[in-house]
Amino acid sequence: LLHNFLSPYWNRRTDEYGRTPENRARFLVQIVKEMKKRVGNDYPIAVTINGIEIGQVMTIDNQTCMTPEYSRKIAKILEDAGVDAIQVRSHWLGRHTSSFLTEAIFYPEPPIPLEEFPPEYNRKYWGKGANMILSAGLKKELTIPLMVVGRMGPELGEQALRSGEADFVVMTRRLLADPELPNKVISGRLRDIAVCTACDTCIDAGGVKRCRINGALGTEDLWTHQKTEKKKNVVVIGGGPSGMEAARIAAIKGHNVSLYDNQNKLGGMIPMASLVKGTEIEPLPDFVRYFNNQLKELGVDVRLGIEIDVAAIQTLKPDVVIVATGGLAAAPDIPGIDKPIVVKSGEIHQKLKTYLRFLGPGLLRKLTKYYLPIGKRVIVLGGEIQGVELSEFLVKRGRQVTIVDTGEFLGAGMIMHLRQQLLIWFGKNGVKMLTGVRYEEITDKGLILVDKDGNRQTIEADTIVTALPLTPNTELADKLKEVVPEVYMIGDCREPRLIVDAVRDGLETGHSL
Repeated sequence: LLHNFLSPYWNRRTDEYGRTPENRARFLVQIVKEMKKRVGNDYPIAVTINGIEIGQVMTIDNQTCMTPEYSRKIAKILEDAGVDAIQVRSHWLGRHTSSFLTEAIFYPEPPIPLEEFPPEYNRKYWGKGANMILSAGLKKELTIPLMVVGRMGPELGEQALRSGEADFVVMTRRLLADPELPNKVISGRLRDIAVCTACDTCIDAGGVKRCRINGALGTEDLWTHQKTEKKKNVVVIGGGPSGMEAARIAAIKGHNVSLYDNQNKLGGMIPMASLVKGTEIEPLPDFVRYFNNQLKELGVDVRLGIEIDVAAIQTLKPDVVIVATGGLAAAPDIPGIDKPIVVKSGEIHQKLKTYLRFLGPGLLRKLTKYYLPIGKRVIVLGGEIQGVELSEFLVKRGRQVTIVDTGEFLGAGMIMHLRQQLLIWFGKNGVKMLTGVRYEEITDKGLILVDKDGNRQTIEADTIVTALPLTPNTELADKLKEVVPEVYMIGDCREPRLIVDAVRDGLETGHSL
């Protein structure tokens, strides 16, 4: 409401609340003065304003919106009215959520070429520090403190303060990921900061707040972990999100913890997700790096590249085994599913794991732009988060993609505003999306299906890729229950879901020991 009064684009009034910066700021100034009247001049009042309003995504001339120059005039009016501090952010017409979750403007691709971004909007770091240039411009005009927000972290915050671009650094999601962040910065423990990966789980509409890395968010009794009176020997099988978190919490409680994984690096499916999603917006490698550091500091005995079976567990004689071996790849039961035209997700996972042993996800992702053993025309079987994110990956590598799903809802499991942006992007990039279908047969030429209207059709393709959710993997846990006093299944092997669910599983299980 207040921005709509301040903005020349929205406020086209011709009375005393329109036409000039002073008039457009009048409503806000009246509010500030009444607040001061009620709480006293010594009570600090800060105002958040947009340092720029960008209209070009909607083919609206930026000069008709709130320009940086105009914003500085507004800020000066507010300072003269008695405002004690200004917090600066920015706004994109037509991309409201991306205005305050600044990395989202770059997903799945920037809405305009990067070179066409306004020079006052910091585009260098994929949303990180997006408003720093705007803050620096305001700082030259004002004597009251300037606060800058927008994917700010300790390093960028330090840069902004030392360079005089801001007086205060504002964070929200990073403090949900790790409420101890300020204390860790003060004590020089930057490696111990739980990284925010900008997944936006914490702000998704509805329900209890949750966090991908801070499993305690939204709970009352999982924030602290009392030292155990009875120390146990705990073996964790699996180094994915749930296994790493279970090992971390069990070690904090004082148990003797060892973690085994058959891969040569920690992370489970995280490196695979990094390959598909990229790391510019969601820094998933930092997620793994954080857990790796924590497990080392806590003295967890991490054994990688080792396949654990029942016999090996019997030799170790643990008191507790936590099974976090991940789920099993699934493929739909369709006649012709074993034809050469089909590439199953399980096969892809095995091949990529081999490559990832020698190449990081970042480098391997770059190489896939030059070579990818998948045909030009691709059908993706499965429209949940796995299928749509894979489809995005393929489109960016020049593939003509058709997504088919038996359900009616594409993108299940995605954060809502990101899903909406992705589906719009699919439409602009020629991706065909067919929901509510019934599969009939896979042939050498493609997929025969019946659409939601009952029409039988053949979708031709060079490659058909399965991208379905995983299925539970209980075999090892079932065998271990016969030889170990306490056995727990966590993460995808118990119930395949998302990273946030896996971390909560690990937290709750480790906490319960």
